[in-house]
Amino acid sequence: MQGEFTSMNRKFIMKSIIILSGFLLSAGMFGALTQTQNITSDNWAAIPFVKQNKFNPILKPKADSVYTNPLSKKVVHWESGHIYNPTAIIKNGEVYLLYRAQSNTVPPSPSVVGLAKSSDGIHFERLNGKPILYPEYSYEKDGCEDPRIVTLPNGEYLLMYSAYDGKTARLCSALSKDLVHWKKLGPVFKGKKYENLWSKSGALITELKGNNFVAEPIKFEFGTQNENSVKKFGMFWGDTDIFFATATLDNLLKGKWKPIVGKNGFPKPVITPRAGLFDSRLCESGPAAISSNGKTLLLYNGMNLKKDQFGFCENLTSDEYTSGQIQVKTTNPFDVLHRLDIPFMKVTENYEKKGLVNNVVFIEGMVCFHDKYYLYYGCGDSLLALAVHDLKNNK
Repeated sequence: MQGEFTSMNRKFIMKSIIILSGFLLSAGMFGALTQTQNITSDNWAAIPFVKQNKFNPILKPKADSVYTNPLSKKVVHWESGHIYNPTAIIKNGEVYLLYRAQSNTVPPSPSVVGLAKSSDGIHFERLNGKPILYPEYSYEKDGCEDPRIVTLPNGEYLLMYSAYDGKTARLCSALSKDLVHWKKLGPVFKGKKYENLWSKSGALITELKGNNFVAEPIKFEFGTQNENSVKKFGMFWGDTDIFFATATLDNLLKGKWKPIVGKNGFPKPVITPRAGLFDSRLCESGPAAISSNGKTLLLYNGMNLKKDQFGFCENLTSDEYTSGQIQVKTTNPFDVLHRLDIPFMKVTENYEKKGLVNNVVFIEGMVCFHDKYYLYYGCGDSLLALAVHDLKNNK
């Protein structure tokens, strides 16, 4: 099967999704198009999230931050133009943000990851002065993008990020004990079979322990009997469909994950885009998934089709990014129990409407802070903002 995944580029997948969605819609298989949904009745979901417009955007670009790109040898004003798509973690009672950043040049500099902290989750102080993650290898020469962080059972931090070489995005991982110094483990899908597989957006299944989401191994109920007898870590991934992968602790620490594939040998989707709804073009993992009482909640990003494309969601603008949620069975994430038909968060504010990419709210980082979920998100691929969900609403 070597080389089969080379053709799995974004254009091919987008075209396939549009054609398939059109067929299914014409066949009457999208009943949700004619139905309305009372979002407040979905007591399984974490809703509502309230945008903190009094403080948003909570972090803006900074012109005088510089570093030397080790590959190009150029001095770069690395966060002078755009800061967005953050992940978050609690350490010593404070919120730490790891955020994607680029220069204000045209084109922007390759993406890097910066670090900031806050005692109240709103007002952040930048740390380190330089990016904590930046391009060092050829497979990431055009950017280290879209970080997602979790705590491991041993207390270390695991960061999933996308490495981009100008042609292919590859999901990668890195380990750290202090959030500043990172040991890169390379692309997580290893071997010739997957070397050209477009992969992004790794969101591990976690449990809320204290204020942090801690990744825990699970006995899954799919695969062979021998495979199911071993506890493994689980991860949602993908930015077209959302797929799934697993790793033993030993392999996780080596940066080696196994994508779950279908009978056709290709990655098996957990969820796919839906014609006429907010995620008509693509679905992409959000922050770490949360497991509780045998069920797992995943917040994810959805993108709408263009207005002239069949299956376009009339309630949104062309190419708009919004936020959805699904609930799955923890031991078998392909068993989807619930899924929102309307987004729990969409573009409403001016700071979300204009940017490097217009009409984007993009969720990647969430912490439990003062009995609330603090959800950090990117706005127009240029700014950072915060939305809050009071956990009392879940009781």
